[in-house]
Amino acid sequence: MFDIKLKNPHGIYKLKEFLIVCDTHNHRILFFKNDKIYGWFENINKNKIGFYLYDEKEYINQNELNEIKGPLDLAIFENYMIVTESYNSDRVLKINLKKLEMSEVKIIFKGKNKLRNPYEIKITDNVVYIADPGSENIKIFSSDLLK
Repeated sequence: MFDIKLKNPHGIYKLKEFLIVCDTHNHRILFFKNDKIYGWFENINKNKIGFYLYDEKEYINQNELNEIKGPLDLAIFENYMIVTESYNSDRVLKINLKKLEMSEVKIIFKGKNKLRNPYEIKITDNVVYIADPGSENIKIFSSDLLK
């Protein structure tokens, strides 16, 4: 059991020695290793996101991005973790797991097919599935759009 206050934890993924958790209402993505906090992605300011290395008490790999707002779910694709957000309705995040760097993936759907509220994500056989309650459907597209 981890001694940490989480607000609406949602997406959980076990990757090698890490347990990764979307702490949705604290607007961060936590990494645990050997039952201890390893670090987390969080908002440094409105236009910067960084990975905070817990033992070192410092940020590494600060990224110029609009703030994380309610990370919900995650999936692994190649060397990346793909994250959906509940409050940034048209955005999906991509985290380089080797460098712990974050970037934005803009997925353009037109008209009523627009991505409105990406929720759950699954990636299988190079196909991405995103449950999108905001548009009341599921988006399905090639994983090539994530590269």
